[in-house]
Amino acid sequence: MLEKLRQYCRDNKADNITVVVGYSQSYALEVHERTDVKRRVGQPKFLETAARTLEPDIRNMLRRAGKDQLAEAMLRAGLLIQREAQKLTPVDTSALRASAFTTTEDKLDQVSSEARARAQQIQTKVLAQRERRKKR
Repeated sequence: MLEKLRQYCRDNKADNITVVVGYSQSYALEVHERTDVKRRVGQPKFLETAARTLEPDIRNMLRRAGKDQLAEAMLRAGLLIQREAQKLTPVDTSALRASAFTTTEDKLDQVSSEARARAQQIQTKVLAQRERRKKR
């Protein structure tokens, strides 16, 4: 699916634009790929499933965008995939879900670092709440 979208962008002279949708937590790939683990919330392949499910909508978004608006349309499409993937993301401390991000390739390092910091704050807060509950 992603290759089809890349080809569409190349065909429309937008091959210099790269939008990245991802997760900054170090364990995100493992959680995404582990199809053998049953979870109370979420599912494996959460990012892939969102992208595949939204493929027709994304194609339409990109098709409707003019060539001068293609970069913005790609960013909106990435945000749409991110939002849907977050709904499917397995949740333990919510840190994985909070580490999701969408950005252009030139801002990848900055945005993923910000997402990692945000996820760490949430993880610390949730773990502290769990400790307080245990003490009660």
